[in-house]
Amino acid sequence: MSKLMLKLLACFIFTVPMIFIAVSADKAMAFCIYNNNVHSTSGYGDIEVIQTSGHKFGRGYHAKIKKGDRGCVNWSDSSVNTSGKKDSTLRFDVYYLFPNSKVMLCNNFPIKAGGWMTVKHEAGWQWNDSRICKAFY
Repeated sequence: MSKLMLKLLACFIFTVPMIFIAVSADKAMAFCIYNNNVHSTSGYGDIEVIQTSGHKFGRGYHAKIKKGDRGCVNWSDSSVNTSGKKDSTLRFDVYYLFPNSKVMLCNNFPIKAGGWMTVKHEAGWQWNDSRICKAFY
């Protein structure tokens, strides 16, 4: 095997694990909110998430998340996590969006800054059903 081939092989062997580590670390460094709603009608299933505690005044996390999508923020971002700790509790209001209105699904729902939340409303569930929002850490 030529020296060039050996150098390329060594570079490949070193680079692939580094890319894997970088991608894994990126997911570990963010809190995410996953919108797992499934609704067959177009325009339905999107959510709005508003941070209610743990953030700087006038800042914090506020996003509209389409069904099947997610919103993520680095847990060390001081505008959304004033304590700067991965296990800090952050709280969120979550709304189900209709074309001209919204309904609250979860009120002041707690998740850890280094964790994630799933949101899924299923047919037959009440709007305030405790199964809609789930936290993981």
